[in-house]
Amino acid sequence: MTTYIPLAQAIQNQKGNIIFEVVSIGKLNGGTGNNGDWTNKVATIKDNSAEFKITLWNTDINEIDNDKKFFKLENPFWTHNEKYGVQLTLGKFYKLHDATKEDLIPRQDGFAEAETKTAELKAPQSDEQQKANLTKAESILGDHLKKYDDKIKVTWALEQVAIDRLIMLDGKVPDPAKVGMYIKLLNDA
Repeated sequence: MTTYIPLAQAIQNQKGNIIFEVVSIGKLNGGTGNNGDWTNKVATIKDNSAEFKITLWNTDINEIDNDKKFFKLENPFWTHNEKYGVQLTLGKFYKLHDATKEDLIPRQDGFAEAETKTAELKAPQSDEQQKANLTKAESILGDHLKKYDDKIKVTWALEQVAIDRLIMLDGKVPDPAKVGMYIKLLNDA
């Protein structure tokens, strides 16, 4: 049995079988290279996790360039280069099967939850809702700033203690690296 993974995961891993929907197919390009004449089209594909471009070369163009909208792709050829990043082509050993929208891998819970929250934030809100959201955001920000401010105060106090103790021990202003090491000792204690 063939295992399929979400497109986002396949892009990240640069390997894997995918089920996708064809969003659009670009114009036909062509030219002549070291291996003779070539043609290609770039198709935009997507599933419930990501959208990506696949390059269709020469005779492979006819495989996806038709009225079918959903496909299962096994053994595609994933590559990565510095100039273009991750790329996907059908490759030599691919298998392409028809699919339906129902075959697409469902969106993971985290994605669905984030999408719902985003839709809620984009929805029109009354003045009261906007004020409540602003108050909540200010409260969250205030908590973060307080924690950050407290951390700065503690760090500054540790630095002062470290400098004072090192001056007492050595009788001179200490090297900053020595202060850092002493602070680490104080933190660990």
